[in-house]
Amino acid sequence: MLTALATHFDRGRPVEAILAIARYAEQHHAAVLFASYRHQSAHGDTVAELKQAGYPVDGLCLRPDGSSAGKAEVKRNCRSGYEKKGFTLTADIGNRDTDLQGGHFEKGFKLPDHDGWLS
Repeated sequence: MLTALATHFDRGRPVEAILAIARYAEQHHAAVLFASYRHQSAHGDTVAELKQAGYPVDGLCLRPDGSSAGKAEVKRNCRSGYEKKGFTLTADIGNRDTDLQGGHFEKGFKLPDHDGWLS
């Protein structure tokens, strides 16, 4: 689970270091799973954007449409859902504190958020 796409700088472009990690994971037969605060209605577009940027996509969990849950709760619920499906989340990589709140992963890695511009 990771911060994968630039939003304000080169919108839609991969965060190169994260793309390298995702490809490494794929080469070593680890699933690459995503959790995002985007609405569920954007699922197809989000998968397409990730794949166009070069990411393997083994799972994508998004905020349910109409949900008023905060970012931390949505992402925690995604991680918990992945666990219920049998995944062990070895790493959670994010650029916001809310990406790493609530557990359900073995190790968290906080990236710089550039004052919110990377989100």
